Amino acid sequence: MQMNKNLPDKKNSGYRLNFVLGFVLFVFIILAARYQYFLLNYIEWGDESETIVTAKMMASGQSLYSEIFNHHGPLTFFPGVMLELFGDFGVRGHRVPTAILQIISILAIYCSSIFKNNITRLTSVFYATFTIIFLMPKLLGHMYTYQALTGPLLLIILFVYTFPSIIDRNLLTAPRVFTGSLLIASLPFLASTYAPIAAILFLISLPRSYVKASVAGAFLGTAANLLFLICYGSLKGFLAIHFYLNYGILPEYLDVISSALASLSGKTDIIGPFLMFSIIGLLALASHEKKMPWRSILLAIGIASLLIRGIDFHGLPYYYAFIGISLLPILKINEFIHPVKLGALFFILLCSARASLLLPGDREELVARRIPAETEFSRLVKKYTDKDDKIIAYSFDNFQYIAADRLPASGHFFYLPWQEKYSENPKFGINIDACKEIAEYRPKIMLINKWKVWGLYSWDSYGGCIQKIVDTHYTQVPDRPFYIRKDISAAETRTP
Repeated sequence: MQMNKNLPDKKNSGYRLNFVLGFVLFVFIILAARYQYFLLNYIEWGDESETIVTAKMMASGQSLYSEIFNHHGPLTFFPGVMLELFGDFGVRGHRVPTAILQIISILAIYCSSIFKNNITRLTSVFYATFTIIFLMPKLLGHMYTYQALTGPLLLIILFVYTFPSIIDRNLLTAPRVFTGSLLIASLPFLASTYAPIAAILFLISLPRSYVKASVAGAFLGTAANLLFLICYGSLKGFLAIHFYLNYGILPEYLDVISSALASLSGKTDIIGPFLMFSIIGLLALASHEKKMPWRSILLAIGIASLLIRGIDFHGLPYYYAFIGISLLPILKINEFIHPVKLGALFFILLCSARASLLLPGDREELVARRIPAETEFSRLVKKYTDKDDKIIAYSFDNFQYIAADRLPASGHFFYLPWQEKYSENPKFGINIDACKEIAEYRPKIMLINKWKVWGLYSWDSYGGCIQKIVDTHYTQVPDRPFYIRKDISAAETRTP
């Protein structure tokens, strides 16, 4: 009788612990959102600035690929262009769509039909949130790049569509199938290297009972992306720059597959644990297939293709897919024992402390690596130019356009060896002539940082034509890579 009297106490104790866990998790989510806000101003990087400058040029009326050089997929620039239609935003503003997409991916996990109880659902939400805000920034996942956009999209596709389709197709609904198919069709428009994973996801997710919804979603996704490309870019330019240049010229400068394999072989200590847990997750997924687990096998191949360019920031979509795959083994858990809950409570408290930025060093790191509001060159630009004047920042100093709040004077707003190589044999009538544009416009001020690309390709090997213009018409600021047009008098300068 005494033992029976104690049972309600144990039950109440379990309820209290669950309540505390839920409350602490809620606090962590709030602090994580605040932490994400601070990440909006954390570290500047050339590839991200490249994306932002391209979006600004497109919003100003220039055509992607035919008037603006960029070899990334057109969907990459959609968020930036839409944002620029409502104002003039810097790096911080352009990171907001990435942050929103990350939040939507967390909601997709929470709302996924594959979870049978709140234990696994909330555990998955915490795990994904922890990974996204603490680990992804180390791979530049908080930035506005095509890799950072692809990752959350993959997570949404997996939890809304692909995982339910493989685990139990009765969990699917027409809206989920339609949404998943639309997003799958959009992946290759971020980068053509995502075509393999898109094809595999479409094949393994396609349910016979929802073929119409799947086809309709894929059609609309493709049509919407093509419409955006037609309105803001060039189809011929897309073929010439995104495909011909990427696959016909770039391999001469960088053997993508070899470098990826080399990076894998040299960093197995980093990728090894990720691969191990990916295999465990895929085996858990395969256990839901009644016969030959061909869907899980194809998914493994598709996820492996995400590492084709290496395990650094280029592999960011793989690490997002890893979040989803590594969660699959916990699906069959109905309850955690008391000691596990206490351990989880302690760990969530630690993560909350870090997300609060109250621990020594955490806030200092974010503040120390804040994006600068201005640069030495941007101050000089504002001294010598008006808002409508255009400038040049070569070879790859894209942030200078954002800091100076000026558009580029050429569609080649950065300049690297493969751009010079392409101009020797342009395709489909697509050729942006940097020398001609700069010679005709003659910006009042330019930055010419003569980068020896990867220590292999000197400025003279690809920037000779531009250098002739600089030598003829510009005067260099002493000890700086800044060049001011010779006819600009001191009277025309403005106080910075």
